[in-house]
Amino acid sequence: AEIATSVGRVNELLGKFETVNRAIVFGTATGADVTDQLDTRDKLLSQISEEIGVSVIHRANNDMAIYTDSGVTLFEKTARTVSFAPTPGLAPGAAGAAVMADGVPITGPTATMAIKSGRIFGNAVVRDQTAVMYQRQLDEAARG
Repeated sequence: AEIATSVGRVNELLGKFETVNRAIVFGTATGADVTDQLDTRDKLLSQISEEIGVSVIHRANNDMAIYTDSGVTLFEKTARTVSFAPTPGLAPGAAGAAVMADGVPITGPTATMAIKSGRIFGNAVVRDQTAVMYQRQLDEAARG
């Protein structure tokens, strides 16, 4: 549930980021003062990075692109979709569904470009590794 909440938050923040970034690029190109929008964009970027590790590229006209810390596109002119299909109950030892960014798995055993930080990463590690290890330990204690 926490992963799904974080994914929803990332998508919401990316949508807001797109609006603000578009205003910054337009304002910069027309010579307008975009100081407030730059502050807003930085705040949004900070909130996104709490949920998922990011790296950014600054481009002409104060444009910005956002990638996960593993290199998957989150924002390139438009916001990309981050998706997740939560599993209500997992079988013993099973890993949960992967979080996808722009169609690329970024968590779980199938992730070729796995993220390395943020709330989504932490929750995925707990779900797929820590909880599975604790389950095995409890099973062994019960057998004993």
